[in-house]
Amino acid sequence: MAKKKIFKKRYVVWTLLCLTIGFYLSYRIFIVPNKEASLQKVPVAVHQLSDVKNIFKKLKIKDVLVHDIQQSQELITTEITLEDTITWDESWGNFDIFKKMQRIHISGSGIYTVDLKNINDESITVDNKLKTINIKVPSPKVKTVSIDEEKTKYESVEKGLLRFGDIKLLPEEHQIVMQEAKEKMKSTMLDKKNYEKSKDNSEKILKELIKGITQGYINDDYNVNVLFTEPKEAEGI
Repeated sequence: MAKKKIFKKRYVVWTLLCLTIGFYLSYRIFIVPNKEASLQKVPVAVHQLSDVKNIFKKLKIKDVLVHDIQQSQELITTEITLEDTITWDESWGNFDIFKKMQRIHISGSGIYTVDLKNINDESITVDNKLKTINIKVPSPKVKTVSIDEEKTKYESVEKGLLRFGDIKLLPEEHQIVMQEAKEKMKSTMLDKKNYEKSKDNSEKILKELIKGITQGYINDDYNVNVLFTEPKEAEGI
């Protein structure tokens, strides 16, 4: 009886051992290769997903540009310092003996802006093949001219032999002088040299704005082209 029990135990042990080895070999032969093959396919799927995301970004960028540029409303692109001299003349006729005048040196500053409120889908084109972004915007315009009255300088009054006393401007006369200075400063801002400089500055700032908006959506190697259209209101250009 003892020998039979020992034999049965050995039989059970050998059976379990054979089954374990069989399961292990089956796993190595049939399961592992299939698992490795499926894992090898994962990078391809990720790469394809990345391409889809890139395409989606390029399609989306136009809407992002229109929205974000509109939010800028009116972009200040250039500010310049201005100076002008106005001569206030209280002379009597053209005779030197009746001459009485004073030169007033006025300082100020002017601001150019580009209106972006009306930028729409038709204002922007994105060419993914040529890697270009084209945008049409209104030409810069003179937004404001400000006088810095603290820097205003009055020369001594030039008087003829028969003219006496200083020149004292009344409030309405002072306003006339300041308004005339503003008009002359505005004309200075609109002359060809200053206006072209304002366009160059506007183009540079707009390119930087667009590059900032598109960062993370498209590659940095896209070129930005800015096309200025004439402003609706003629500014004397």
